[in-house]
Amino acid sequence: MLADRGYDADWFRDALQEKGITPCIPGRKIRNKAVKYDKRRYKRRNRIEIMFGRLKESRRVATSQGATPAELAAELDLDPAKTTVFLRALASLGLLEEDESGLYRTTPIGDALRSDHPESARAVVLLSCGEMFWRIHGSLAEGLKQQQPSFAKWFGAPFFEYLEQNPDREQMFAAAMSSVSSPLTGAIVDAYPFADFKLVTDMGGGSGHLLAEALQRNPALRGLVFDLPSVVDGPRARAVRASPDIATRIDAQGGSFFEHAPTGADLYMLKMIIHDWSDEDSVKILGNIRHAMKPDARVLVIETPVTPRNEPDIWKVMSCAMMEVTGGRERTVEEYGELFAKSGLKLSRVIPTAVGPSIIEAVAA
Repeated sequence: MLADRGYDADWFRDALQEKGITPCIPGRKIRNKAVKYDKRRYKRRNRIEIMFGRLKESRRVATSQGATPAELAAELDLDPAKTTVFLRALASLGLLEEDESGLYRTTPIGDALRSDHPESARAVVLLSCGEMFWRIHGSLAEGLKQQQPSFAKWFGAPFFEYLEQNPDREQMFAAAMSSVSSPLTGAIVDAYPFADFKLVTDMGGGSGHLLAEALQRNPALRGLVFDLPSVVDGPRARAVRASPDIATRIDAQGGSFFEHAPTGADLYMLKMIIHDWSDEDSVKILGNIRHAMKPDARVLVIETPVTPRNEPDIWKVMSCAMMEVTGGRERTVEEYGELFAKSGLKLSRVIPTAVGPSIIEAVAA
């Protein structure tokens, strides 16, 4: 956004300093050095992000009453003239609408940016537009010259290690991923015949929502959530497993899928996992499953394959950020087949769902 208006990061940095805000954007002299996350410093980071979130929580804009720019500016301690410009921009994007009397109200799309909306996209917006990602986008030209993702250069550690070191960022990421994956759960269970199996292991299954949905729909099915100990022992995961409908049929095991996979399952699921990792790491994950699985077991890689060649696909654009943040990327069906072949598996079939991702099934080679 700043680049489009002719400004650079140093201009923004100086502007923050003039307001007495310690900037989190490094100057040119130190921009190539890793910046250690400082919780106190980042509490006042990026006033645009903070103001955006506060505006979306305003009860006046989110109700039929509406509000004028002046009223919002007074309520949120903003500059009235700048608030007018900002509201006009949001209205042009379809997030707000202005009536003839000058009152602004949220549209149905704008409502989805509120945290109390049942299908809130707020966490995803704050993550994708926040400092972790805009810094990566801004350094993409330099990142293309390097084999490794550039995230660690800016933040001092690889992405997932950084999240472990910074719980507030980890919570934001978890909330964003939950809001993205939750609407997919029902469609995935609708599309695949889980009733044909006895024991399902959800690799990197997080809180276990997908597995819980499969168990609720299939009373004879048993399940195991496999993820890091800090995840499976967390309150959200324990609450999901405590549901009376499934409590006696679901277990959890802490561990790393880079080290091993649980044995005994006849179905292994990896929902939005492989796209986070490089080819080498993905083969390690899939290879561990192949080593643990029974000869007739199946592996489900649940991802959104990118379209071939020149066809438009937003996931092709998203891959540019993913490769610099986690080292992963979205892949074509053929590329998933190549990962399977390197892991002792082979592509069996691809099952589309009603909401975007596909179920890419593999069996032992």
